[in-house]
Amino acid sequence: MAMDAISVIRTKRDRGELSDEQIDWVIDAYTRGRSPTSRCRRSRWRSCSTA
Repeated sequence: MAMDAISVIRTKRDRGELSDEQIDWVIDAYTRGRSPTSRCRRSRWRSCSTA
């Protein structure tokens, strides 16, 4: 199973259940600052765009 944001989002969008490995990947990516959301929070949303 692929471990990237797109596959995780697709799984949830399609009402699928995340595996333990996917959940671990999401938590690890977030805490290491590898997710867009964590980067936005760290920069206080200045460099993030919703457009």
